[in-house]
Amino acid sequence: MQQDYLPGLLSYPEKAIILADNQMFIRALAELGLDAAAVDSTEPLPAQSLVFSFTSQGARQFYERAARTRGKQSILCPLHAFDPGLENALYSLMLLLRSDFTECLKRQRDHLRLLSRHQRLQLAGEGSRADVWLKNRSTPYVTTRDEISEQFVLSVSELFEVHYAHMRPDSPDLFQLNGILRISGLLTSQGSCRTPLATGVDEQLLELTQSVARHQAWLLVEHNQVRSFKVAGQEYVGLLGRAAGDRGLHLSEFAIGVNETIGSNINYSHNSPMNEGVSGVHVGLGDGASGYHIDFLSPGVEVLPG
Repeated sequence: MQQDYLPGLLSYPEKAIILADNQMFIRALAELGLDAAAVDSTEPLPAQSLVFSFTSQGARQFYERAARTRGKQSILCPLHAFDPGLENALYSLMLLLRSDFTECLKRQRDHLRLLSRHQRLQLAGEGSRADVWLKNRSTPYVTTRDEISEQFVLSVSELFEVHYAHMRPDSPDLFQLNGILRISGLLTSQGSCRTPLATGVDEQLLELTQSVARHQAWLLVEHNQVRSFKVAGQEYVGLLGRAAGDRGLHLSEFAIGVNETIGSNINYSHNSPMNEGVSGVHVGLGDGASGYHIDFLSPGVEVLPG
């Protein structure tokens, strides 16, 4: 098999059938001339499909249908964990169709080579400056080209980033980060059974996300602990601590995005899982269960050997 050969869905995603659990979205796509259908069918999955789940039930229906289908190539965009609005769905589809999967997989390979050779990394760009130490034997989560067969079911997060994550409060650190990062956007996601938070936190976090999209934001981290998060000069570290759940202000993720082609089309006011893969780095707080999982996106940051 040639190194750059990709299965049909990853080569021509625009030819796939789009499945969803939202009739308004399906009708909107039909008006645009796109082939779309409901995800809750008893039929096998189409040979190639892009799936948008607006609810956790829709995601479950997709996986149940996938289990009944022998031959399938499917990519899931889990809107239900982010923002299941119609506008966000159309935006996410646009970014997915503009993604260059061949280039993403090449960039994954390059970053894996860097991570395997260097225990210390430097992050720099747009005023950001930080050091990252990778713990011995830490292995990043990534879906490489060698792991993608002719039949597959993948989530968008598996295709567009290389990341280290430790969500449980008692899990050991896989990395240690110190420094300051310029933040261009926030993403907030949550599981279907997320623990309710104090009154007003959800609304305040939504307002913060929109504020970051409009203003300069800076994140200060010392030994994996968020010490400050300022947007337009105002401090929000207290809100982050209330929203992140059991892990509090302790980082749960360090990731390198590889989806360079979507950079010029990113709108950080959208809470889309597609934004997470933008080229650059992001760090995260929280586990998405006891509170939110919050990603801080730094697309202008370059990862260099330490």
